[in-house]
Amino acid sequence: MRYTTLACDYDGTLAANGHVNDDVLAALGRVRDSGRNLVLVTGRILEELLPLFPDIGLFNRVIAEDGCVIYDPESGDLRLLADPPPELLIRELDERHVTPLRSGKVILATWQPNEVAAMEAVRAFGFEHQIIFNRGAIMIVPPGVNKASGLRVALRELGCSPRSTVGVGDAENDHAFLRECEFSVAVNDAVPMIKHHVDWVTQGAGGDGVIELIDQLLDDDLKSHEAGQRHPGVRLGQTLSGEALHLAPMRENVLISGPSGAGKSRAMLGVFERAIRLGYQVCIVDPEGDYSDLPILISVGDEHTVPNVGEVLQLLREPDLNVCVNLIALPLASRPSFLADLYERLHRFRTSTGRPHWLVIDEAHHLLPVAPDQNSYAVTRMPSNGLVMVTVHPAFMARPILGQIGAIIALGPNLEETIAGFCHATDRATTAFSERSSECEDALWWQIDRATVPLWFCLDPTRARHIRHRRKYATGDVGILRSFYFRGPESRSNIRAENVLSFASKASTVDDETWMFHLARGDYSRWVADVMSDRDCARAIKRVEAAHDLTPAESRRRIIEALLDRYTLPG
Repeated sequence: MRYTTLACDYDGTLAANGHVNDDVLAALGRVRDSGRNLVLVTGRILEELLPLFPDIGLFNRVIAEDGCVIYDPESGDLRLLADPPPELLIRELDERHVTPLRSGKVILATWQPNEVAAMEAVRAFGFEHQIIFNRGAIMIVPPGVNKASGLRVALRELGCSPRSTVGVGDAENDHAFLRECEFSVAVNDAVPMIKHHVDWVTQGAGGDGVIELIDQLLDDDLKSHEAGQRHPGVRLGQTLSGEALHLAPMRENVLISGPSGAGKSRAMLGVFERAIRLGYQVCIVDPEGDYSDLPILISVGDEHTVPNVGEVLQLLREPDLNVCVNLIALPLASRPSFLADLYERLHRFRTSTGRPHWLVIDEAHHLLPVAPDQNSYAVTRMPSNGLVMVTVHPAFMARPILGQIGAIIALGPNLEETIAGFCHATDRATTAFSERSSECEDALWWQIDRATVPLWFCLDPTRARHIRHRRKYATGDVGILRSFYFRGPESRSNIRAENVLSFASKASTVDDETWMFHLARGDYSRWVADVMSDRDCARAIKRVEAAHDLTPAESRRRIIEALLDRYTLPG
């Protein structure tokens, strides 16, 4: 499943004159039945919406008041994502005769032509509030808040990613959240600005357009609309003519092949560091421990410890964490069965979250080998998309897996022979090749089932440094006395983090009570200041500790990100 979440605007998109008709409700029900999440993203004040929309329980989360309020229809929990409107501002608007004026938990709403008076009221006392337009409506919201910021909170609570989300809307205030989504849609009667900036405009207007979108989403996961998409995927490089080549996560399985020393690792690193910067999540299964020291990944397992599948899944629950599964301590003969177990559990996780967007299997000829039992679980249940397999020997891989590969990147000398070897292993006729140029001969790119010939292209360079280029606090041991200990209230725990990557890994798994205990005491910034003598990083973390409106998950994300950015990105 490529897209696991559908995010919908309410007025003008789902609803006409404030009401959602039965056909649209039935279509939304089909989305829920497919295992996908529904998020409602509306400018409406929640107290006004609830009596108007009795079927709100179809949605997993509701973002109301243009990103200022989040509501869980199942539990009834409601949380403000910004401060309530200042009384001084409300009085100023009243004195300027801004009517009608509706006040929500956070938002203030009126109608045109009150925009000038609203802006003057905001300016009068130096407020930083924003004026947001929604067709004829005018909304006054705190700084930094919009439908996109609210959607990010909802997706994080659901364990989902914007890179696995489809959004649909119709008006100016939908622009921010539609840009946040991997695939954006405008119904046919949307304002022109919105229609100009989305991936697809439906033929139907309003609710009919939403039904059209849902039909296509459930039919082929929007694959028929991927041409020209704003998010074409991750850039690989460019052809001699300057045409950019992109690899779209979760669209097809990819084989990276070539002899030893051909640059497979370099190519993979370049692709996945770009993927991670774009918000895609990556999990690399690493049989030789070649990638466990990369700063963009958190490693599970080492030369002494077999990785724990449960720990891998726990880390992947955080959409911003990318994981390396280091198998070096596992006997060679046990690795295919380990992969089968990992994938069985990862498959269920992927079905509900759409993550990780890429599962990378290095040394794939060892993990997915030709075997007497070609119907083993690890072979037959591998997906038809979202896999990247790296190998020196495609012919030594299981035939059913080779048959599910949609694209090949061939590297190194004798690239034509690499492609020909794959064709022979899969009983395909040998393909023709485009003309080779000495100006662009790094690699060959072949989309197998698209009636194209392999194309010569130049790989984009990687920023990541491969192995052993880490700052000393990233992977070393600062010592027993200088390590960070997650103890929690009454010292119920004693979990040691001896370096930055260990801290990031342990911080992602401790319970919220333990995490918040140390956060409230300022222990994280104190550790960085005292042990690493890094005042700048400590100040950044201290700001997170002082932001009392953050959820435990958000404060974790920000602190882990601050540490990883400082100590594990290449210098």
